[in-house]
Amino acid sequence: MGAPLAKRGPSRYATLHMMEAAMGINSESDIEANLQIGPTDQGMVRLYVEARGVEIPMDFTPDEARDIAAEIEAAARAASARKS
Repeated sequence: MGAPLAKRGPSRYATLHMMEAAMGINSESDIEANLQIGPTDQGMVRLYVEARGVEIPMDFTPDEARDIAAEIEAAARAASARKS
């Protein structure tokens, strides 16, 4: 699959609160995770999540990544509206 993302150039990192499979979108958890986002050498966009020794690489086409980004933007707008 190529070199790890860390060797491909800058990636964005974030700390997430991951949710257990049985938990819903509004359930909180104390599990911390590392999120890396970046391009692969195969022309894909990879979201790479690591938590508690489990690594989850998720590859998406650029179009799929744009769709995901739009969903994240919409969720951020909705969350901001609820804070106001």
